[in-house]
Amino acid sequence: MTIDVSQFDPETRRMLESVKLGYAAQDFLVGDVGKEIVKRARLIANDAARRLKEADPHDWKRITELQNLARWGEGFEQFIEEMIALGETAEEQIKHGEQNDE
Repeated sequence: MTIDVSQFDPETRRMLESVKLGYAAQDFLVGDVGKEIVKRARLIANDAARRLKEADPHDWKRITELQNLARWGEGFEQFIEEMIALGETAEEQIKHGEQNDE
């Protein structure tokens, strides 16, 4: 179903776009490609954390590199989950607004 968003005010259009992105992120996360990417991101984060424990405490460049890899691996899935949550919140706000208009 396609909705002509031009009929809505800018804030509602923004919320509708958040809902759309949230559903797309959710579909991505449960799809084969999304599952594989999340799996690889977790592997990268876990491997970086393991190597960080073994790193020379004086090798600050290596420590920084491993910390960045661990953060990236952990942050990837969180970013997708945030998109889903923002979409859900926007959808609830839209529904709540429609109920108040009635």
